[in-house]
Amino acid sequence: MCLTHRRGFTYVELVVVVAIIAVVSALIVPRMASIRQGQDERAFRAGLRDLASQARSRAIETGDIVTLAYDKSTSKVHVS
Repeated sequence: MCLTHRRGFTYVELVVVVAIIAVVSALIVPRMASIRQGQDERAFRAGLRDLASQARSRAIETGDIVTLAYDKSTSKVHVS
């Protein structure tokens, strides 16, 4: 009885591996996107807190009244 050595993978094995990779990536990608969005929101809020703190400090130094307004349509903060 002669044993033959297999070389490479069969087509079915390759398709199964590709399908598994596709399923795993389909599960992971949406979670990564939501994590990224949460990080962006936290970074924005931290920046806004810093800006408000700086505006408050400036108002105390100059004796002025400083107001901050956030415009959602343009995503900009207005200082007056």
